[in-house]
Amino acid sequence: MFFQSTEGIAWRLGQDALPKSKQRKWKAMIRFRIKELLAEKEFREQRKITLGEVSEKTGVNRTSLSKMQSPIMRHSTTTNAIDALCRYFRCQVGDLMVYIDDDQIEAQNDRESE
Repeated sequence: MFFQSTEGIAWRLGQDALPKSKQRKWKAMIRFRIKELLAEKEFREQRKITLGEVSEKTGVNRTSLSKMQSPIMRHSTTTNAIDALCRYFRCQVGDLMVYIDDDQIEAQNDRESE
């Protein structure tokens, strides 16, 4: 399940890992698909590609890329970074980022709790 502590630090944890008073289920979010796009590019080019290489070629900080890969970080970025990543992966913005609404998050949380 996705939870966020009252201090604003996010974790992906089991149901009982945080006290109920500190749990807040995620609401709708934008999720970056960097992991998927990176895997597709690696497959096409038949080689391993590191985040360091992506950072070097795009000018997007490696730490930012790492945060974008993690759905629980809820990373904010610039349009310049989005443009550079779309150019690198040769994709559209909708391929790089997807909007996940409350219903999809709730359904995922229900599946994980079963």
